[in-house]
Amino acid sequence: MTKIRLAAFVAAIAAAAMSIGSAGAGTGTSAQTVDLSTDQAVVSYLTSLGINPAGVVIQRGSLNYAGPSCPGAAWTCTTSTKVVQVAQPGGQNQVACGAGASVIPDSYLTTTLTQDQVNQLVTSSAPVIPVNSCTAVQGGDAHTNTFRCVRRDRTDSTVQDCTVVQPQTTVDDPSASNRAFVLEMAEQSGGPGQTAMQNASIQQTAQAAAGNFVHVIQDIKQSTKLDTNQTQQGDQTSCESQTSDAGSEFSQVIQSLAQKEQAQGSPTQQQNVGSAQKTCDAAPPVGGPNTFAGVNQSSSTGALESHVNQSHNLDARATSATAGTQTQGDPDGGIQGKVFQNSSGTAKSFGVQNEDQNLAADSPTITQKQFGPLTCCSTQSSNPNDNVKIDETSSQRAVSSPLPLGDLSSATPNPNAQQETFLEGDFQTTGDGQITQKGKQNEGSATFSCPPDGFFVGEGGESTCSLTTVGFNGVFGPPD
Repeated sequence: MTKIRLAAFVAAIAAAAMSIGSAGAGTGTSAQTVDLSTDQAVVSYLTSLGINPAGVVIQRGSLNYAGPSCPGAAWTCTTSTKVVQVAQPGGQNQVACGAGASVIPDSYLTTTLTQDQVNQLVTSSAPVIPVNSCTAVQGGDAHTNTFRCVRRDRTDSTVQDCTVVQPQTTVDDPSASNRAFVLEMAEQSGGPGQTAMQNASIQQTAQAAAGNFVHVIQDIKQSTKLDTNQTQQGDQTSCESQTSDAGSEFSQVIQSLAQKEQAQGSPTQQQNVGSAQKTCDAAPPVGGPNTFAGVNQSSSTGALESHVNQSHNLDARATSATAGTQTQGDPDGGIQGKVFQNSSGTAKSFGVQNEDQNLAADSPTITQKQFGPLTCCSTQSSNPNDNVKIDETSSQRAVSSPLPLGDLSSATPNPNAQQETFLEGDFQTTGDGQITQKGKQNEGSATFSCPPDGFFVGEGGESTCSLTTVGFNGVFGPPD
């Protein structure tokens, strides 16, 4: 089997490599000065990022705002969704792109959100068909760069993009910061074919005591009862790079995907049976995960904190079926996360991955297949108080039931179902860490953890865990 190897991570924005700056532990940032002094310099910079400068609005002033509600006469304002903002020393750059962006509270931008707060944001208002993409560069010597991007869509085929580059906050003030908040939601209830793709690309560079803060929430809900041939496909990518001197860095990524299919007759039901290659770092993700999060945090002395929470809930059911196929997942798809942290300050990384797959039909003659790869990696250096915690759970159920569209309490496992799952967790840290993996299928379940399995301490004192759990039709192999 192919193993994920921990490698150097170079974040990219919109598939373009960037060289704004990097930080080695305790060595200070080496951020290059970004020249936005003239319109031609802006065009050259955008071109270097792979961003088409056509249609870009350039704002220069102490207070720059892009969005639907100009804060006042003192602000330079535009409603454009493609902007470059260049603030004067101590000023502010603000972007509120998309319906509901301007009402996201400031308090949400710099703290860990609870599940109740996330649910409130996702359900706060009815989806609005938006302009699908929002792109911003926020530079100059702003005290605060703030980017809010909200995408809501109900069409059965959608692509949502939020991209921001915050290249240089130089104010030597702990209250100075780059802040980015992305909320992308797709709710599809037509069908029988549904596709949704969500992309978030964020790069932040802060010097002196300024900090970086990122929140990304991506939510896809797909449901259909039309026809007997049904296909649902969801893809999510969140790519982040944060660099600072002494300022703290915070990232919270929440990605959720829910798919429901109901059919009558002998169906062909497919959920996430394909995958798309993600472009986020110099070494692309292994395979083509449907949901991917890449986080790169680097600071000289600042504290680093990363939260990655990813979930898939797939449910397909068929009635009056004497034949047909039900397929969930792809061996090269699934969920994947990568987190890289480098600072002499304390680094904390929390990764949670949950996958729930359910298939039901009223005949055991229907072909049922489930595939569920989960992979999560974290690399930290160089503080002895660093910490990693990774939790991975995969649950697969394929049953025959006289009431496949209703209560499954009387359902029986389909002995002919094909179930495969693969859980892989890796970390390397100068501190401490823990990996827990739980797998469940029709005929069996297993739980493994590292340590003790797959754990060792290197010559330099770093702790390393590499844990793999493989499940095949209810039989779970020993961890690698």
